[in-house]
Amino acid sequence: MSCRKCHKNIVQDSFVLLKVSGNSVSKSHHPHASFSSRVERQGKLRTFIQTGQLPPTEDDSDSSSPLEDEFCLDCLRALSRELDTQLREAKADEARYTTLLARASTFDTDDLFAKLAELSTAEGQLESFLEKVKSQKAKVQEDIELARQDERAVQDDQDRFWAKFTRYVSQRDMLRDMHAVLQSKIDYGKQCLHELDLHNVYQDTFYISAAGKSSVATINGFRLGRLPDAQVPWEEINAAWGQAVLLLYIMAKKTTFSFTMYRLRPMGNRSTVETKSGDLVLNLHGCDDLGFGSWLSSWPFAHKQPAAAAASTFDDAMVAFLSCLGEMSSYARQHSPQLDMPYVINGDNIGGRSIRMQANSEHSWTKALRNTLVNLNYLLAWLSSQKKPLPPP
Repeated sequence: MSCRKCHKNIVQDSFVLLKVSGNSVSKSHHPHASFSSRVERQGKLRTFIQTGQLPPTEDDSDSSSPLEDEFCLDCLRALSRELDTQLREAKADEARYTTLLARASTFDTDDLFAKLAELSTAEGQLESFLEKVKSQKAKVQEDIELARQDERAVQDDQDRFWAKFTRYVSQRDMLRDMHAVLQSKIDYGKQCLHELDLHNVYQDTFYISAAGKSSVATINGFRLGRLPDAQVPWEEINAAWGQAVLLLYIMAKKTTFSFTMYRLRPMGNRSTVETKSGDLVLNLHGCDDLGFGSWLSSWPFAHKQPAAAAASTFDDAMVAFLSCLGEMSSYARQHSPQLDMPYVINGDNIGGRSIRMQANSEHSWTKALRNTLVNLNYLLAWLSSQKKPLPPP
């Protein structure tokens, strides 16, 4: 024989036969059994556990199929404890139900029905308000959708605007860079123009030096004159005369000035001065056959000798050049009365020195040539200072 709960083998007299009628079991497990019947059944089970016998019930007489179950003592004790717990829970439920029934007996049903009516009315009002809110919500949803469409349109416009703005900024930056480059070129051009304004092309082309009064003056590095201790070759002297003729010729052409008696012919070291009629050409270049002093006048037929003729032509050419220099100086003083030439020209003299070689000394002749280059340099400075074209003479 085995226990119905733990299935252990049990010996005789060590088990309890639990006899429960089918109706009792069915009632105890009926889901809709009343609370009092549950308490009653639990009390019967407890009595059985304590005494070993079930109290008789009215259903025992007509029970046709009693149930007999064998349980060991340990299982019965566990079952007792479980039933005690269920009993306590049932009593607690009974106490709560009793309290609720007592409270319910004190309620006024009229007030409850009145409150219920009020709540129903409020519910109807709330449902009506809810319908209005739903209608407003639908309208708000439509407005939101329209606002979203407007927002998308505005966003598209904004995207297009920023795309155009980006292109414009790029073009602006490119134009600024181009403007900066052009401005830099303009500034550089202005700087070059300013330097060119300060830069005198005539003075750079014709550089005249007459630093020492006792030294030989130079033009573009060519010495014009000779001294006993500085025997300058005639080729260099002729080249210096060619530079002087070229400078005076350029200044006359620049100012559209025309000489009255002579015409300058700059041809390097073979330059000449000729009369306006063209019937006389004076060579403004010398040679080694020329000399200083009064030896030419001691020859009875000096005008027939080649050296004497060359010296006379060279002297006349220098005097003609000095005449042209004087005319140019007078023209300059007409336009600039404040211009004061350092040396006065009078015939074949300049600064009290004769420019002729005949009846002259090397020192005096060289001094006259130096004075000539100084006056020429003054005219060059005056012409360089004229910013506006001069009126024709």
